Amino acid sequence: YIPIRAHVPSAAAVVPETLDFGFCPVDETAVRTFPISNRGQLPITFEWSYDGPFRLSPASGAMPPGSSVTITARFTPSDATVCVVRCVCTIPEDRAHVMTLEGIGKYPFLASDYEAINFGRVLVGATARAEFRLSNQSPVSARYFISQRERDAARTVSLAPVSGVIPPGGAETVTAIFRPDVRGTQTREIYDVVTTGGNRIAIECAGEAIGPIVELSARSVDFGDVPIEEPRRTVTRVVQLQNRSNSHVPFQLHAVEENGAFAVGCTAGVVPPRLSHTLRLTYSPSEPGNYYRRVVILVHNQAPLCLDVVGTGFNDKKRPMTLALPVVARARARARRGLHLLSPEELDASASAKRARSAALLEGASSGSGEGESEGEGESEGDQDEDDEVELMNEVFHGCCDPTAALAFDEEYLDFGAASRLRVGEPRLLRLTNRTRGKIAVRWALPHGYASGGSLDRLGAVFAVNPATCDVAPESTATFKVHFLPRSDSQHYFQRLECVASFKSMRSFRLVSEDNFVPPWSLAVGAYGHTFAPGTSRFIA
Repeated sequence: YIPIRAHVPSAAAVVPETLDFGFCPVDETAVRTFPISNRGQLPITFEWSYDGPFRLSPASGAMPPGSSVTITARFTPSDATVCVVRCVCTIPEDRAHVMTLEGIGKYPFLASDYEAINFGRVLVGATARAEFRLSNQSPVSARYFISQRERDAARTVSLAPVSGVIPPGGAETVTAIFRPDVRGTQTREIYDVVTTGGNRIAIECAGEAIGPIVELSARSVDFGDVPIEEPRRTVTRVVQLQNRSNSHVPFQLHAVEENGAFAVGCTAGVVPPRLSHTLRLTYSPSEPGNYYRRVVILVHNQAPLCLDVVGTGFNDKKRPMTLALPVVARARARARRGLHLLSPEELDASASAKRARSAALLEGASSGSGEGESEGEGESEGDQDEDDEVELMNEVFHGCCDPTAALAFDEEYLDFGAASRLRVGEPRLLRLTNRTRGKIAVRWALPHGYASGGSLDRLGAVFAVNPATCDVAPESTATFKVHFLPRSDSQHYFQRLECVASFKSMRSFRLVSEDNFVPPWSLAVGAYGHTFAPGTSRFIA
């Protein structure tokens, strides 16, 4: 006989029995893959059924003979617990295969070696760095995010990195950078380090912004008596602007004309770190009289500095009393007490009354009446107090239009607009208000020539004031006409016109005593215009 044999086709699927995810962070997804294979001779189909925090994909499918499919399993625990799930893979052509999925949910836990960082005092424009270390003390990886607690607050501290994943038992260094931008401010910012499992760490960053330390080698300059003669005499003094900090510091002299009664060689610049810049001041009076100017120096990221400059010009016909710095100090002390509107006659009367009271008190003390105590009127006028930042800022922003000052103009800047060198334009009116109770003598000290203009502009004044001198009665006003006299085409012009005013009685030393000596006022008005033709570009290359 002849034996006949045949193999009947069959289905044979291979499915793993278990899949262990191990530890997994809460609210995060762990991913594993595994294959299922068809080792039979028939095509098969499969379908998964399961419960719990596991997901399998694809959940169903078909496999031809000899093929396999990669299944992706995902485990997302919602809390710290042990999860064991039996999944059934139904294969109609074969049988149902049971697979066990296991996983343990764990909360991640981060700790920081520093929870408060103090940067201390940091110079504006500089940066300070600090580091703290985040350590993962849990058996699962920790995904973290860093955010500022107050979202609408200005940020001067930045952290990097602001997110990441730290493996079990690992650590990561976070760098905090403090960049202050406003002097005198204090920073306190709180950042939260949060993990997906709910672990939260508060990192507090604090610091203070300070400005550079820039000082003047002298707070005042006294040129003394300078004779007015031909050729014109010029006296020079030098003041050092000293930078005590480790950064470059820009500065600018506020409202100072380079060619004024007190000329300054450079009105703006930068002081290098730990070095100094030389301010060269010259005094060349053109008319007899006392001259006083407070030069305000604006320093980047620091309170303004002030330099009091005094000088006296005289000739054979006019000899005013020498103006000294203690006179200026006493006048500023009176202004702080609201006595800056008194006339010289009233100052004389006040001094006489004070001496009479002092004599009466001394007489009472010597007779044993017990009335010899000081009245404590605070007459420490001769001491030059440190000017606070608020007072200097008021002088900077009010300028020559201060409504509380003894003398003030109605405008700080005069705009002449477009003009021509071929014809005289309309003058601008400028009104000076005398709020004092004494007669004021006014004279204008105008720059001779315009250094930034053409060759003709350097030969003579480009702005003129009429009248050049006048007297202003007590508590009254005077009006001046300011003319624009350009000498070049296609040119911008800007100058500060300086007005020097003093009580009429200050013109001669015979009318002045220590009691009624009042320094002059110096008011500067900005005047500007141009000579560009209509329709042409007004930009200078």
